[in-house]
Amino acid sequence: MQVNVDLLVKKIEDCNMSMDNFARAIGMNPSTFYRQKSKGFLSMSIGQMHSTVDVLNLPIEEAKNIFLFENSH
Repeated sequence: MQVNVDLLVKKIEDCNMSMDNFARAIGMNPSTFYRQKSKGFLSMSIGQMHSTVDVLNLPIEEAKNIFLFENSH
């Protein structure tokens, strides 16, 4: 499974959060966040996904679009 990184970053920005603050809010070290971001968040935990939904107040459809992303490449 691959995360739709572009959509996730847009949602973080829409919430006026910095990437560092978002990372801390979901319980992730900011340096780990940037490293995982560059790899498409392939190792994001289920707990971090749930925290992301809570922190960004994502409706279920947006969460699906972010976390159930199928890259067509």
